[in-house]
Amino acid sequence: MLKKVLKYDIRAISKLWWIGAVVSLAAAVVGSLLIRLFVHVVDEGTESILLTLASFLGFFVAVFCIFAVVLSFVFTVILVFVRFYRHFFTDEGYLTFTLPVKRSTLFLSKTVNAVIWLFAHLVVIAVSLILLALLFYSPEASGGFFNVAVLKGIGAWLVETWAGVGAWLIVYLFEGLLAILAYLLFFVSLIHFCITFGAVLAKKARLILSIGLYYAFSSALGVLAQFAFLFFGSLASNGMMILMENASINRACAVYALLALAVIAALAAIAVTFYAITQHMLDRKLNLA
Repeated sequence: MLKKVLKYDIRAISKLWWIGAVVSLAAAVVGSLLIRLFVHVVDEGTESILLTLASFLGFFVAVFCIFAVVLSFVFTVILVFVRFYRHFFTDEGYLTFTLPVKRSTLFLSKTVNAVIWLFAHLVVIAVSLILLALLFYSPEASGGFFNVAVLKGIGAWLVETWAGVGAWLIVYLFEGLLAILAYLLFFVSLIHFCITFGAVLAKKARLILSIGLYYAFSSALGVLAQFAFLFFGSLASNGMMILMENASINRACAVYALLALAVIAALAAIAVTFYAITQHMLDRKLNLA
């Protein structure tokens, strides 16, 4: 049943999600080309006032395009969480909860759907930034239409890092992927918790209350994270100094990998806690009457 519900959730988001993806990619291309035009005009020292003004205007438009690449992520955030709110806490909720599907299955589908689309948009942003870097410089600076120095720099970094840590590079890249997924799960679980908590507490102005709860919990978690970093960070640094003393490269890499896993596990545990509390509220506290 989860597969069927998730299929409909994914299909519903895909109908509009591609707009944000196309905007992100197009903004990256347009922005980089406008910056290239600006750099070319400045380097040439043209005396044409109109061309100079046009290049400066293009520069500001390019800056806006770069911001649009990042802000396009907000579009996906709105899509997935508006769907969650409408299907659970508006009049559509009456129809949603009459389906022959457990609330836990419906909630799991919404969570997996949100993580999938947020991760997909992060991939789009990464591709957009790579395009921005490849097209950023003028042909004179890059030796061609594309700035291949970017790809060469990435390749050189990978070769150098592999030479230094070996196969641990694969471990770190895998942990990086796990960290992104853990943070997305935390982000999704926190917003779902705030929306549900707001719907349980109030009958009107639920969205406003949910937004307020999100900022309140985010601020509180931020303060707790700072205290945890100051307290446990100092303990961890002292412990790492002892472990790293006269350590081989493999031992040092293993210590860093374990520390990263501990951080990922802590983040995932917080996300699961918010998920479980939200599920409890959906099962026991939510009343749409």
